[in-house]
Amino acid sequence: PAGAATLAGALAQNSHLGSLALDTNGVGDGGAEAVAGLVAGNGSIKTLTLAANGIGDAGAASLAAALKLNTTLERLDLAGNAVDVDGATALAGALAESKTIASLDLSDNYAGEEGGAALAAAIKANSSLARLSIKSNALGDAGVAALCAALAARPPGAAPLVKLDLGNNGAGPEASAAIAAVLALDTVSELSLAGNALGDAGAAALAPAIAASTALKVLDLAGNGVGPLGAAALADALRAAPSLESLDLNYNPLCDAGATAVVGALKHGSKVATLKLGWCKLGPSGGNAAADLLLFAPALAALDLRGNALGPTGAASLGRGLRGADGAGLDELDLGCGSRTRRGRRVSARRARARRASALPTLAPAHPHPPHLPPLSRSYNDVKDDGACALAQAMKANPARAPRSLKLGSNYIGRFGQVALNEAVDMVAEMGGGAGDDGHILRERERG
Repeated sequence: PAGAATLAGALAQNSHLGSLALDTNGVGDGGAEAVAGLVAGNGSIKTLTLAANGIGDAGAASLAAALKLNTTLERLDLAGNAVDVDGATALAGALAESKTIASLDLSDNYAGEEGGAALAAAIKANSSLARLSIKSNALGDAGVAALCAALAARPPGAAPLVKLDLGNNGAGPEASAAIAAVLALDTVSELSLAGNALGDAGAAALAPAIAASTALKVLDLAGNGVGPLGAAALADALRAAPSLESLDLNYNPLCDAGATAVVGALKHGSKVATLKLGWCKLGPSGGNAAADLLLFAPALAALDLRGNALGPTGAASLGRGLRGADGAGLDELDLGCGSRTRRGRRVSARRARARRASALPTLAPAHPHPPHLPPLSRSYNDVKDDGACALAQAMKANPARAPRSLKLGSNYIGRFGQVALNEAVDMVAEMGGGAGDDGHILRERERG
């Protein structure tokens, strides 16, 4: 807090500062009050980031009072603090009066249903908000529904809502109609509902709005208890969705039938470049369905199949897909089990040099499994040597489609499989295959 106060004092006369980022600095309520004093009279700061600073209701109230005086701030990030109902209500009052706030992030706080209702009332009066992130605030069905109803009924001339994150708020099927009404605005390009409890009924209720949206590009439904029935409803929507580019269904018990339905909807003419089907209880048949996607979906760039049970047969099917596919190579094929933070081992010095020269982004971390859903098995794909050899042969046969990053951690691959993969990687590199001069193929460190 003292450091924040000193910094705020030093910046008081600065009229050129456009962005102030103080996340993870232990600012606390005292520091937030000092920063609020700076913001209140500042005419240049447009972005203020105070994430993960232990700011509670008192600090939020200080910032809210400052926001009522500030006329330039466009982005406020208070994610990961300790803002409870009173703090959320105070911020809501400031939002109602603001004509400049375009992005508000209150993720991982404690607004609750009451705080959600206060924010909903503020949204009805606000015309500048375009991005709202409020995941993990225990809003419940009522809070989520209230927020969505307010967003769907904003005043004429309000800025179009382009991003909405309502993840991990305990929302069930009852909130689906309100969420669908927001999608019906046809302005939202990024929607995250990860870690809720929509289930098959909620997925089915959202499906028509997904199908009709021409704006939606990123949809995250991870960890919602969606099974084969919900997947079938989503598949019908995906066939019509004209703009979707990224779909996250990780941690849903789709099983082979659900995955086959989803993949079938995306096989022809889809723009989806990122598909996540990790921990979805897929077996060899699911691997066979994913192979068809590799064959017939040239737009696909990243495929996440971690934590399933594909086995050598499923891996061989994926090899078939890689072998016969046309188009540019995948950026990433992930068949491992660990998170993205696990360390990998490079299998080619040439690829290692290329990776240092032009590293590719890694997939986002998996969502924690929501406590309200039954546990999903932390399974392994068990690709083993036979599956590894099948993948290696496919890369040799079709270097242009070889993935830039191949992750096979925790798949019990022995010496024979490792040698086959090493040879395939070197051959693809020598032939200038799908990964190109700046590509790389990684195999995560084996375990077990």
